Amino acid sequence: MKTKRTDLAGPGISTYAEVSKVLPENYKPLLPPLKRMKALYMVKDFIEKGLAEKLNLQMVQVPLIVRKDSGVNDYLDRDGSRTPVEFPAGLGLDKRIETQVVQAATKWKRMALAQFECEVGQGINTDMRAIRKDYFLDHDHSCYVDQWDWEKRILDEDRNLDYLIDTVKNIWEVIRDAGRMAKREFTELNDDRFPDFPEELKFIHAEEILDMFPDLPRKERENKLLEKYPAVFIIGIGAVLKDGYPHEMRAADYDDWVTPTIEKDGQQMFGLNGDILVYNPVTKRRHELSSMGVRVTKETLKIQLKLSGQLDYLELPYHQAILNDEIPLYNYLIDQESHQLGIFGQDEWKISSKLTLLAGLRLDKHNLVENWILNPRTSVLFKPFDFTQFRASYSTGYRAPQAFDTDLHIAFAGGGVSIIQLDQDLKKETSESYSFSINYDRPTEKNIFGFTIDAFNTRLNDAFVLEENGVDGQGNMILLKNNGAGSTVRGLTVEGRVNYNNFLEVDLGITFQQSRYDDPVQWSAELEGTRDYLRTPNDYGYYTLNIKPTDRISVSLSGVYTGSMLVPHFGGVRSHFLTRA
Repeated sequence: MKTKRTDLAGPGISTYAEVSKVLPENYKPLLPPLKRMKALYMVKDFIEKGLAEKLNLQMVQVPLIVRKDSGVNDYLDRDGSRTPVEFPAGLGLDKRIETQVVQAATKWKRMALAQFECEVGQGINTDMRAIRKDYFLDHDHSCYVDQWDWEKRILDEDRNLDYLIDTVKNIWEVIRDAGRMAKREFTELNDDRFPDFPEELKFIHAEEILDMFPDLPRKERENKLLEKYPAVFIIGIGAVLKDGYPHEMRAADYDDWVTPTIEKDGQQMFGLNGDILVYNPVTKRRHELSSMGVRVTKETLKIQLKLSGQLDYLELPYHQAILNDEIPLYNYLIDQESHQLGIFGQDEWKISSKLTLLAGLRLDKHNLVENWILNPRTSVLFKPFDFTQFRASYSTGYRAPQAFDTDLHIAFAGGGVSIIQLDQDLKKETSESYSFSINYDRPTEKNIFGFTIDAFNTRLNDAFVLEENGVDGQGNMILLKNNGAGSTVRGLTVEGRVNYNNFLEVDLGITFQQSRYDDPVQWSAELEGTRDYLRTPNDYGYYTLNIKPTDRISVSLSGVYTGSMLVPHFGGVRSHFLTRA
């Protein structure tokens, strides 16, 4: 049975078996596939133009991938149950960039208002694409998201319920008229089973809905409400209601759901946010069209994060920017355009049962490099015994003379803001890599155990370095990206693994390495240069432990180890120092 607690962040239908009961049988669309797409794009175009006119919005591009440590991604609900897709990016970097696929552009938009220099009353809109891997898949939800995300700059005096309601009315007018336009252009849609949207929305607070249906879970309350009012805007999503539960879980770091707004019959109600819901005559259930709200201030941000048990978020760059009235910080431009064409081929020769040769060749053309770039790679695999394999590899590579995402991150790391500039004579960085590894994996009747030892050496020629080059007119430090003499990264990785009877599984590994430039790099004019890489530890490792005592129970423990490293601190133009963290 669905309870109020289990309904908080869920889809409103408990199992996929229940979903199949709700979805209509023998459903047939009113338009054929190609015409359906034509209607879809006409409706999208109508709504985009309507929102631009009603709300004074400009369409802009939005990122699909963000850094994990930026705090910019949206976690959708404050219970931590819906986590983003994560992956390491930056092939060839000493330390890969931990990134996430966006789940929504909610927080990015707030920074983008200043990035696009929006004045009060101006805003932006995006056709946002996202992946939400932890969604329950039903008639309302998909792992793939294609939605509009808009944001508008307002005055502090506009942070009130009247302003929110006026905005919602404008949005509803656009949605309603889009439906009418579609029926005019495609007469097949004029079906009595699917009436027009009503002229106006019904505005109602979540507390009032609870008074109407006190014993029903949230989604069922919405279904009952929409039987009476076919289009509603529910105010106050996220604040705890008088039954001890919020109407729905809402993330604590974008919409404001703690500001007092309505007082009725001596009861104080909260929230400057809400959802537009309509009755869906196909599924005969509620259907959410839009979720929106006035953004948190630094005061309400702290209150909501405390209520949600997420005060640690305040240390993230995005949240720090709100607290310091600095959203957004990312307000400078590296003007570059890059194009790359690559061709890669690989072949494998099995010389004998114990010896295999792999060879590959990659050909690249980059618009910032004059000539074609040829990079070979080869590996020799020798398996003298059933459980043991030796591997020797050689490869070359390059990086084009351009700014990368890591440069932009460095510009904001270490306690200050810097401007990245490219040296006018910057040329490509090239690399040669050698590695040798031993891999041993031995299975027995009940277990598998093994290890890998991998020695590596990479030589970088014309290595990219960042060095201080004065300040600009606003007092921001300039970091010049140029070519150093070269550098070498060499080290050893040791990994071990055990799987005992599918009950206990252990994986662990550690890397010892040395990363040094040929000549000292002077990242600050106030300090002597150093040959050591910055932000690069000499040792790091990981471990995972999985225990499965029964088929239904498993316990996992994992961790990472990062050794000490040199980290620069830009504490103002005259207070730079280097610390080992």
